[in-house]
Amino acid sequence: MEFQKIIRSLSKDLFSRNSKDEGGDRWGRARHRQIARATLVGIVSRVASILTVIVTTPLAYEYLGEDRFGLWATITSIVAFLSFADLGIGNGLMSSIATAHGANDKDRVRALVSSGYAMLSLVAGSILLLLWAAYPFVDWATLFNVETELAASEAGPATATFLVLFLLNIPAMMIQRIQLGLQQSHIYSAWQIVTGLIAIAGTYLAVTFECGLPVLVLALSGPPLLVNLSNTIVSFWKRHRDIRPTIQSISVSLSKQMMALGWFFLILQSAGMFNNQIDKFLIAQEFGVDAVAPYAVVERLFNLIITVVAVLLVPLWPAFTEALERGDLAWIDSAFKNTFLICLVFTVPTAAALIFATPFILTLWIPSAPTPEFLLLCGFAAWKIVESMTSIVITYMNGMKILKFQLVLMLLTVALITPMKFLLIRTAGVAGAPWSMAVGMTVCILVPFFIFRRKLDAVTLPGRKDAGLKREPANDAVGLG
Repeated sequence: MEFQKIIRSLSKDLFSRNSKDEGGDRWGRARHRQIARATLVGIVSRVASILTVIVTTPLAYEYLGEDRFGLWATITSIVAFLSFADLGIGNGLMSSIATAHGANDKDRVRALVSSGYAMLSLVAGSILLLLWAAYPFVDWATLFNVETELAASEAGPATATFLVLFLLNIPAMMIQRIQLGLQQSHIYSAWQIVTGLIAIAGTYLAVTFECGLPVLVLALSGPPLLVNLSNTIVSFWKRHRDIRPTIQSISVSLSKQMMALGWFFLILQSAGMFNNQIDKFLIAQEFGVDAVAPYAVVERLFNLIITVVAVLLVPLWPAFTEALERGDLAWIDSAFKNTFLICLVFTVPTAAALIFATPFILTLWIPSAPTPEFLLLCGFAAWKIVESMTSIVITYMNGMKILKFQLVLMLLTVALITPMKFLLIRTAGVAGAPWSMAVGMTVCILVPFFIFRRKLDAVTLPGRKDAGLKREPANDAVGLG
């Protein structure tokens, strides 16, 4: 009962604000409605995502076996490394659209959309040509350290299928960034529900007809591309005709600005993805690809915590940026503090419960999966608690354009976590990977942020009484110097 009272109290005040400006109050109420709508639809979307994981993981695990399932998980990690292949333009575009939306500048939004599509199409096409040229010269079986003949024969085709779908999705998924920038993430979330349903149906058919790993990859990775293309067509031919991309609206100057902002996000994305995905490669090289499978299964289960937290965080980044553009500083401060508290109240007991519930869940979910070590479960619990808190901090810094300082923190994290993973995986086994993440993210991101937050606020929030430094322009990436 006490827990429920805390949640109700925090939820009631989550987006409370003290601004007395009538115009700000009008925009604040609109922002509340958009975030509430995004959260409600997002909950359904996340339930669909969770259902997709729950259904497809045991189907794939039982059908593929440890060696091929480990191969599939490792291939996914390679593609995750390439999530920065858009050169950070996607996040730069979303941030720029949120700023233009805050200024009510529809012409600028149209130019940003047109320029973004042009740049991302060029990027995706160039990488596809490089993949086509390099594919015959890569020994994929050796790269993934697979042992069985079947897995060795499927490694190349499965990787190529995954990469082609991913690269085609680079320009296609820009519609998500546009909708997020316009604070219409409820539309994007609704389409994600369709993605999950198609993925479940495709995976079931692929397993039922024993189509092999490349087709299974197609069944899981094809729906996002299909749904993003459908979302794009519906959005620009119905809801957003006024910002529909055209060749005439492409702006060279805006493209340069997005690229400049995109480089920050590119480095940040690359560092974050490197930290999150290198563990599977280290485990595969140290213990073989079959050791990746049980680790990946436990990771998927604990990642459900981040999936739930993301429901609240997805609409906050553009909301912070739009509020900053309108000078609604009281709302920003209140939303950050209360979001942090709500996520802390949720993640700590949930992660603790999963430590003891995971072995039982796995016996029902994937009976053939080995029982994970207690040290590994504790490591994942600590990692996901810290990752949830870090996600809120990063969302805040992204929305407030605090990118230089964030860049320093992320580079420090890579410098600490990488050697720590090498050391702990060799000495403590696979459990060393999540513990490295928990310690590294705490030391290199959370602690420095809260130490320097007053100074960061002085730079970005000129309305605060303790603001003693000159404020940078809202369109710039700011830091401590």
